[in-house]
Amino acid sequence: MIWAVFKIMALRLLRDRGALLLAFVLPGLVYAIFAAIFSSASGGNLDIRVAMANISPTEDAASFTRHMQDDPDLTVIYDETWGAAQISQHVREGTADVGLVIRGDLSDSASLPLLLITEPSREIAASVLNGQIRAKLARHLPHIMLKEQADNVQRAIGHYAPEQIIALNAAQKQMAEDGKVASANADIESLIETRSALESLNGEGANRPILKDASIAYYVGAVAILFLLFSAMQGAAISLEERGSGITQRLLMGPRGAFAMLIGKFTFLVVQGTVQAFVILGVAALIFNVTVLPYLPALLLISLACACISASLGLLLASLSQSAVQMHTISTFAVLLLSAIGGSMVPRFMMPSWLQEAGSLTPNALAIEGYYAVLARGNSALEIITPVCSLLAMSAICLLLAAYISHRFARL
Repeated sequence: MIWAVFKIMALRLLRDRGALLLAFVLPGLVYAIFAAIFSSASGGNLDIRVAMANISPTEDAASFTRHMQDDPDLTVIYDETWGAAQISQHVREGTADVGLVIRGDLSDSASLPLLLITEPSREIAASVLNGQIRAKLARHLPHIMLKEQADNVQRAIGHYAPEQIIALNAAQKQMAEDGKVASANADIESLIETRSALESLNGEGANRPILKDASIAYYVGAVAILFLLFSAMQGAAISLEERGSGITQRLLMGPRGAFAMLIGKFTFLVVQGTVQAFVILGVAALIFNVTVLPYLPALLLISLACACISASLGLLLASLSQSAVQMHTISTFAVLLLSAIGGSMVPRFMMPSWLQEAGSLTPNALAIEGYYAVLARGNSALEIITPVCSLLAMSAICLLLAAYISHRFARL
């Protein structure tokens, strides 16, 4: 009896390709994704994108710019015509993780020659860049680090004696000529001013409050699209139960048959998904003080787009499945995979560059960008048209494929 039961279950598993994928392929695939992410992040080798501008005329600034561009651990976006406004725009729009503006003489700490422009949801990128700046100064501009250390000591103990100043200047000159590597442990905070890219939104007219904790806005989109996908998959799976009970065959006898049935299900799933998204937004507003009401049109637009892609993807997978069990297996595989690489589980900027590129086209990445743009940056409905149109285009493709497959099924 024991052996018979074991054999039956083994045969069922072997004959169900979806169950085989879920049991033996998905765990390894998800592990590989998370291993790639955290092996990069834990080693401090985040592949961050840095938007950089140099508006300083000094030779040290030009040399520092070249060394930053040559850093293999950074993806530097640079244009000699850019200033602080352009860098702030790149960071705010997400085309760069952090910005750096060289705006003065690096040897004059009183002028705060380095401006670091950060994005609240990617503060770790600023920490990584800070470390890279320290390393570059120590290796390629050691006289700057020596002067900074000397200035720190002077602030602690008072003025140097004249002979000490002469010796210090000579040491700086010698280090600049020899290219000797300085200690990278010097405090360089007095060289850097840090500013949020979102601060520039203040004073741009309309009421645009900036969310202090950007991670709250980030996870509105991350969680919303995750659960919209799961709910749509579950709702679409009902059609498989109807197919087995004969309800589908009776519905197909009516006018417009398969198409009308598909549109009816799609409409219901879109309404359901939109309501679910606003439940999450309500929780964010009531418990975490996220500003929602001024942005209702934009939030409605991105929520409808997310509900559309979730519904159409669910209906497509349902049309491809032969049973409710198979649908459950395939949908679980698809949702977990899209969520892992799309940023619902781990922010995409922490991923290797190849994984960031792969995840940029997922519904999860587009949904996160849309919600974050509205809730954290205060963007209007018109300003999030790119992620919305991308989601709607994906939805149309999935729905057309589902309609074609359903039509073929109706003819069988």
